[in-house]
Amino acid sequence: MRVIFGNKKATKQSGIGRIVCLAIIVVGLGLIGFASYRLIDAHIEYAAARAEYEALRDIFSGFADSRSFLGNNFTGTDRQSQQSDVEEPSAPLSEETPLEGAYLGNAEFADPMIELSEINPDFVAWITIDSLIDYPLVQGRNNNRYLSVTFRGERNSSGAIFLDYRNSADFTDQVSIIYGHNMRDGSMFRPLHQLRDPDFLAEHQYITVIMQNWEILVYRIFAARIVNAWDTENNPKVMTAAAISRAIIDAPANAERVLILSTCTNNSDERLRIYAALVD
Repeated sequence: MRVIFGNKKATKQSGIGRIVCLAIIVVGLGLIGFASYRLIDAHIEYAAARAEYEALRDIFSGFADSRSFLGNNFTGTDRQSQQSDVEEPSAPLSEETPLEGAYLGNAEFADPMIELSEINPDFVAWITIDSLIDYPLVQGRNNNRYLSVTFRGERNSSGAIFLDYRNSADFTDQVSIIYGHNMRDGSMFRPLHQLRDPDFLAEHQYITVIMQNWEILVYRIFAARIVNAWDTENNPKVMTAAAISRAIIDAPANAERVLILSTCTNNSDERLRIYAALVD
């Protein structure tokens, strides 16, 4: 009887062991499946964001290239005068000339700034750094809106490049701050990390901000720093103008306005900040 009882106990323990192993396998497969789902979902989001911003670049760059190529032949006339039987000399397009309804012959060139503003009223400018950064810039009612919403308002972890809600949209503040994600697919503000290399920075020194009225602001980068994300002077949720001023003591002495680009690092306690001074 003792032998039989011992066998039953061993059999029971073996059964429990199999159940535990099976549970571990099931949980493991579930975790693998969830991780795979998240990975696939992330790739889908990345692809959707890239497609959206490529389409927005087409809207912006197509017109900008045409405007540059056509030069003074590009006129700001309306459709009615273009179709009139009376020929009138066309005035060269100046920076102040409204571009809505501009024509050359039978070709119509709509101002992309107006089109982008119609897509998103929060649109304030276009920002570029050579081939590294090329995005529309928005400004929300707070600094949370565009962390997970694209320019077109789609829910997406790529978010958008956005100006601090406390800044003036015309960049007349002493210091303006622009935020963007450090995306794993290399998009948004990820390329800014390359500017930490002095040799690379020497070849990519300028940030260009193109306003809705086609005013062009050019900033020259003077520093790239890793800062503590939770220091009062570096935390965007509590950062004040005075704190920002203290944070840019290395700015050129004659710098009237400074632009700060901010993004994450692989360390949640750090932020990368790119500092640039407005070029006269």
